[in-house]
Amino acid sequence: MVRSEDEIKRYEIFKGSVFVCLLVCTGFALSQNVKAGYQRQLDVGLSMAEPPSADYVVTSDTVKFKGDAPGTMVHLVTDQKVIGSSKVVNLGWEMMVKARDIAGHEISLAAYDAKGKMLASGPPMRFTFDQALLDKIQNEIDKNPEFPVAITKPTSGEELYDAQVAFFGTGVADTEVKIYLKNITTAKPENVQGERILTPVVDANGDWQFVRRFDPGKYRLTAKTGTHSSTIDFTIVKSAGGFTEN
Repeated sequence: MVRSEDEIKRYEIFKGSVFVCLLVCTGFALSQNVKAGYQRQLDVGLSMAEPPSADYVVTSDTVKFKGDAPGTMVHLVTDQKVIGSSKVVNLGWEMMVKARDIAGHEISLAAYDAKGKMLASGPPMRFTFDQALLDKIQNEIDKNPEFPVAITKPTSGEELYDAQVAFFGTGVADTEVKIYLKNITTAKPENVQGERILTPVVDANGDWQFVRRFDPGKYRLTAKTGTHSSTIDFTIVKSAGGFTEN
């Protein structure tokens, strides 16, 4: 059978229309699957399977935390400090935490997405500790005491208009202070405290200080000595200098 030129053209147009329709339908189905997967993530609540309950009695040096969560990251927080983190894999998370870090403290869990937005948080918890373990922890503290540290200047939330910033703090004389810096604008959510940049030593008067230059942006600075830490967030509003250390 010989088709006319018009019939051939109409057939080619029909084939093209069917192909476009298949592409549209496939794309729609894929987008629905992606939306369904993301919605499934959001529908999964933040839960903890281990320890099984807040009545759990801690008897070992480390405590395993495990559960389900939406998003990409779960943080364990006490006294506004992150003491444990876990990536969320297949809607599950797991982390090990030192018993010493949670003894006598209220702790809570929070889940975040890839952009650092909190998706879910859990209620505060405080675990009971075996007395023998508490005695062991206290003995460790007595042998290796923790030294408090504070950042006194700048203050958290301050906006600074100079590229060069002087930081001041206090601590116990002759102890080292570990300084961590995080660029809040560009850092990944899992990079909780940022990068360690230097370690000043507290002088005989209980003071420490250093100077650093910054590009414009939002930053978080953390000073740590053992399990003690002090954190400030600040913004460089206007800067003419590069990101270099003096």
